Amino acid sequence: MHLVVGLGNPGDRYASTRHNVAWRVLDTLAARHGAREAGKDTTWRAREASIAGQPTVLLQPLTFMNLSGEALGSWRERHGREERGYEGGECIGLRTSE
Repeated sequence: MHLVVGLGNPGDRYASTRHNVAWRVLDTLAARHGAREAGKDTTWRAREASIAGQPTVLLQPLTFMNLSGEALGSWRERHGREERGYEGGECIGLRTSE
């Protein structure tokens, strides 16, 4: 299983800013790949899809970016996932011109 985490900030103030570009990417991936809702908590929202033939969770922390670790920890705890850091995985960053 692949996990794609898109950071952002809650609230209308940030909705159309560069701070939420990752949330918009998750929405695009979800729409493009027919993702289904896979759970929600007060700190995160998850959707599941098959992307390139691989089961993929699209995880949207519903916290401010600086608190996203709490949201990821809550999701991992509920789903029995171990923390692996970057070993065995990839980290992709998005940069905007704003």
